[in-house]
Amino acid sequence: MAAAIRVRPGDNGRLIVVLPYTPERVEKIKTIPGRRWHPEEKYWTVPAGTGMVERLVSLFAGDRIEVDPALHRDWDAIKSILTAVENELTLRRYSPRTHEAYLGHLRRFLNHFGRAAETLTGDEVREYFLDLARSGVSQSYQNQAISAVKFLYRHVLKRPEVVRDLPRPVRGKKSLPAVLSRGEVRRLFEAVDNLKHRAVLLVIYAGGLRVSEAARLKVSDVDGERKQV
Repeated sequence: MAAAIRVRPGDNGRLIVVLPYTPERVEKIKTIPGRRWHPEEKYWTVPAGTGMVERLVSLFAGDRIEVDPALHRDWDAIKSILTAVENELTLRRYSPRTHEAYLGHLRRFLNHFGRAAETLTGDEVREYFLDLARSGVSQSYQNQAISAVKFLYRHVLKRPEVVRDLPRPVRGKKSLPAVLSRGEVRRLFEAVDNLKHRAVLLVIYAGGLRVSEAARLKVSDVDGERKQV
């Protein structure tokens, strides 16, 4: 009987696939994006995530494949945790938009590791966000993802120590807007020869109007006595 293909949990959001060699099996596993060969350990790893175990079983249909039972238990645990988070968000009256954002971030976070959040260490959580920052996401996206994970560990799992030292991205310094002098403003308007265009620009500038507001402006909107728009 041919040796079985074995699938078990790995580290850092990976699954370990012990694949007895045949050229056909190697070609099959190479069709999985993100797969890696580890020559020293003599096994492959693939990204853990929803549907990956099922994909491997389907990919190697006809081969004997042994899946670590812990993987099945962990997917059930992930679903249970997401339900608990949703209930806690509802109790705290978070907005529907926050529900959607937090659950989306947590689904990606948990699927990345492929196992129950209770088993993760602070270093693993930190490494996840280090990879996220390196991937080039915006500061606001990263900050929201951190808020979601902190909510999970503080309010649902009651393990705040896991995320206690998790830093938030530093906000960039905001520079003051450039302010034109009176002379610069005057020269700006004097550069417009068309009288109608100059009048429109003066009204926008003096009234602090948006272009869309100026486009909808009517004569009835002008108060001649008070000299107001």
